[in-house]
Amino acid sequence: MILSNFQKLAYMVCLVLCATICGCKKSDTAPTDKKPQSIPVVITSLSVNDGPYNTAVEITGTGFDAIAANDEVFFNSKAATISSATATKLTAIVPLGAGTGKVSVSVKNGSPVLGPVFTYELTAFVSTLAGQPASGSANGKGAAASFYAPTHIALDDAGNLYVTDMQNRQVRKIDPDGNVTTFVGKLRAGTEDGTGAGASFYLPWGITRDALGNFYVSDIGNYNIRKITPSGTVTTLTPGIAAPYADFLMMPEGIAADATGNMYVVDYSTNLARKISVNGKTNVILAGNRLSGSQDGTGASASFNRPCGIAFSPNGLLYIADSYNNTIRQMNVVGTVLTWVGTGKAGSADGSSSTATFNHPADVAFDKARNMYIVDQGNNLIRKMTYDGVVSTLAGSGAPGSADGPAKQASFNNPTGIAVDAAGNLYIADQGNNMIRKITMQ
Repeated sequence: MILSNFQKLAYMVCLVLCATICGCKKSDTAPTDKKPQSIPVVITSLSVNDGPYNTAVEITGTGFDAIAANDEVFFNSKAATISSATATKLTAIVPLGAGTGKVSVSVKNGSPVLGPVFTYELTAFVSTLAGQPASGSANGKGAAASFYAPTHIALDDAGNLYVTDMQNRQVRKIDPDGNVTTFVGKLRAGTEDGTGAGASFYLPWGITRDALGNFYVSDIGNYNIRKITPSGTVTTLTPGIAAPYADFLMMPEGIAADATGNMYVVDYSTNLARKISVNGKTNVILAGNRLSGSQDGTGASASFNRPCGIAFSPNGLLYIADSYNNTIRQMNVVGTVLTWVGTGKAGSADGSSSTATFNHPADVAFDKARNMYIVDQGNNLIRKMTYDGVVSTLAGSGAPGSADGPAKQASFNNPTGIAVDAAGNLYIADQGNNMIRKITMQ
């Protein structure tokens, strides 16, 4: 059949219309450029819910970014370092001083999402408040100051430290910022009473403070006890070398004062514990019999072996570092002595009061919670005994040294004295390092 030109034109128009209609048919396929729905940030759990600084905590949840730089983790609002990241797990390191509070996560600068509470455990840190390894007598701040065999420390109500700087024959003062000045004494041995540099000592060793702000120093080179008023006036309370045998102080190392100014002194050489009245006129033996021993009892039936440190606890009892017995002894004010902690054998074992061991403990001090702190001189350690009788190592690696830092990594060298301030900070007379060290809980 032959089509006319009109029919051919009509046929072509129909073909075009059909193609157009078919091309406009709606597709049943979903668009390929639609964005995926975001996963919400949720914290479901922590691997541990308590710990100290530097604890690694795994945070499990959803909506995290696998690129750690896009995530932020906070412990009680303090930023933490993230060591690894996936979409469902973050590992974060607890920051120093975080405190107790909720853990939170923020992704790509979004609003922080709160999670469980993390309980922060305080950690002891050791720093050097003042002094340097080289011996000297320079005043100044921190490491610019120098000491020569500092032995013991007392504090006043303002937080100033008073240090017996034995080989410099002075008492030095350190303010809370670490500024060191000379309180009393001069750089030569003597027996002079006077004010400030007008006074002289031979070998000042122990120091304590009474409720009125007076200091008492055991001057072992002069065999006597010296009194220092808050203004720095020094007087001699006991006769020294001229004392009769019954009252003679051979090496009065440890000294503590009660609320009325009576002094309790332990004599390293004679193995005696004495009570000396506030004016020095009365000097009585409370416990000991001059012989070396470890016997508990009252008065002369008790015995010591090189006692060298003594302190009052908050409950009014005295505690004595009985060096060569490797024990801490308890004594009441009438001279009844009891072995409080230590087996008698040299060692460094932590544990209960009946199993813990020490190596020539040199001094003791207490905080308000009745925790006892012990200078374990032979081990170069600072030990802690809780009120319920558990002994632990608070600070020191055991090796002699002068390293600061986290307590168990820090080191001491022949520490001799200790004091605790109202905030619970500890101060150590680190004799072998010629430094005053500070232990804080962070």
